[in-house]
Amino acid sequence: MSRGDGTCSRAYLGGDCLVKSKMGWSISRSLACVVAAATLLTVGCASQPGKGTASCVPPQLRLDAPSAHAGDVIDLHGVFFTDSCADTSYPPPVKPLRDLTVSLLEGGSSRLIGRVDAQGTRGHFLFTLRLPTDLKRGLATIRVGGAAEVGHDAEVPLTLT
Repeated sequence: MSRGDGTCSRAYLGGDCLVKSKMGWSISRSLACVVAAATLLTVGCASQPGKGTASCVPPQLRLDAPSAHAGDVIDLHGVFFTDSCADTSYPPPVKPLRDLTVSLLEGGSSRLIGRVDAQGTRGHFLFTLRLPTDLKRGLATIRVGGAAEVGHDAEVPLTLT
């Protein structure tokens, strides 16, 4: 409670009180500092339109079956093969990537299987591929990439039986 001499008994407002000065009623300095600091933190942390950081989901691949025989026909599904993200306040238009290479990595060598264009804003595709007939049993990898943009490659394992 104010004592009338510009000081405070610190009995109110959690140890702070209103103090009457020559200019009228005012709040004590410590409470004013707390309010000012909280306001600055809130304003400093507020999001600014268009200034967010993108956190794109990387391209993803999925095979209908995790294993196959040489000569089999299998379906490869891809998604998020796009040139940008749509996760900011004002996202740029998302364009699907074109002319992606589909390769088979086996035994230290790489074979081009074909090319595919992603579609739509999710950059998805379905690519049906025939495995070469001369593949050996073991582990192989299907890779989709070759886009000019860095970081747009994806791989999926394939067991050759």
